[in-house]
Amino acid sequence: MNDQHMIRQLQSNNEKALQKCMNRYMKYVTFIVENVIGCSLPAEDKEEVVSDVFIQLWKNRSRLDSSYTSLKPYLAQIARNRAKNALRNLSSKEYLEFDEAINVGNVPDTDQQLINEEMIREITNMLREFSRQDQRIFLGYYYYQKPIRDIAKEAGLNDNTVKVRLYRCRVKLREKLKEKGFDYYE
Repeated sequence: MNDQHMIRQLQSNNEKALQKCMNRYMKYVTFIVENVIGCSLPAEDKEEVVSDVFIQLWKNRSRLDSSYTSLKPYLAQIARNRAKNALRNLSSKEYLEFDEAINVGNVPDTDQQLINEEMIREITNMLREFSRQDQRIFLGYYYYQKPIRDIAKEAGLNDNTVKVRLYRCRVKLREKLKEKGFDYYE
C-alpha cells in the first residue's frame, strides 16, 4: 500500500490503515522525537510523544491532503512539534543538569554531523564559563524554548534583565565561535 492509498484509507476511517502507517513509520517518528528530545525526558515520555503523533494523525485524518505522495513530511512536522511541546512543558524542577541538557540529539551520518558535534562541544565548553544563572537562562530560552516571562519568574528577575543576559551570552558565544573558526549567524 503506497502512502496516497493509505491516506485515502485513513480518510475513510480505516483503522487498519493507521496500523499499517504505524508499522511503516514508527521508527522514523521515534528517530525524530529522539533527536529533538535527546536525553531530556525519560523513555516513557518519549514513547508517549511518539504515540501522540499517531493519535494526532488519526484525529486529523479528514484534513489530510490526498495529493500527498508521502506521509513522512507530515509526520515529521507533527513529531517535531509534539517533542518541542513536551520540552516546553518541563517544569523548572525538571531541568537537567547542564552537561545532560546540552547533549542534543544526533543528526544523520554526514560531514555536517562532525561539524555539528564539534560545534556542540565548543558551545558546551563556552557555556561552562557562564554563571549558573546564565546557563539556566540560556538553556531555558534556547533549548527548552520557554518564554522570557517564565524564565524571569523562575530566576526572580525582570524580563529586561533576562533579555540583556541572553544578549550578552549570544555576544560572548559569537565572539568565541568566531575565534574557533565557526560561522555564527543570529
